[in-house]
Formats: sequence, structure tokens, C-alpha cells
Amino acid sequence: MKNIFKVVLSILIVSSIVFTGSLVNAQTHFGFSSSSGIKIKAESWFSGAVKVTKHNHSGVKMKNGKYVKRTAVKIVEGKYNSGWVYSKKSPKKKAKVFYRAIKTKNNNPFHTSKTSYKFEYFK
Repeated sequence: MKNIFKVVLSILIVSSIVFTGSLVNAQTHFGFSSSSGIKIKAESWFSGAVKVTKHNHSGVKMKNGKYVKRTAVKIVEGKYNSGWVYSKKSPKKKAKVFYRAIKTKNNNPFHTSKTSYKFEYFK
């Protein structure tokens, strides 16, 4: 009986860890991320159906009270400048769309890279 209790308890612990981990990886309405290694990646995203509030943009610099029209990312490394890479435009305010702008580049370890993002809003 003691062994069955340990097995059930172990299953519950593992299940809660897996479930909690999947919640942590949930997508936010607005955001930006960048990573480097062999490749540099810059990515920003937005949900067109959601108005920006001070609570829903996870520390990304945005204008509260606005709807996003499109987003863009850029990578600069040494003399390389990707220029702004744009997502598609949201067709209207409150549109139930989710868009991303993504740019990747092979990393040059002899230069420092910088990634940037921006959001454009409906008036």
C-alpha cells in the first residue's frame, strides 16, 4: 500500500510540473524576444483583437489604450543591418488576428549584435 501511495504521489507531482510548465510557455498578446547562439533571432508579435493596457504587454514598451496595426524587428551586427522586417498589417481594429515579425541571421562572434522592435498603432 505504501508503494502505491508513492507511485500515485509521484504521478501527481510530475503531472503538475508538466501542466505548470505548459502554462508558463503560453503566448502573450504582445511581445518581443531575441536570442543568440549560432543564429541570432528577433521576434515580435501582437494580437489585433486586444487593446493595449498597462497589464497585458509584459514589459514591452507600448502605447496604452491603442490597437496594434503591425510590428517590426531589426538586427544590427557590425556593418550588417537587416532593416525593419514587418509583419502583415491587421486589417482593422479589434480584428481577430495574430501576427509575427521574425528575422534570423547567422551570428558573427567577432561583432556585437543588437536587436530592436517597434509597434505601429491604429489612430
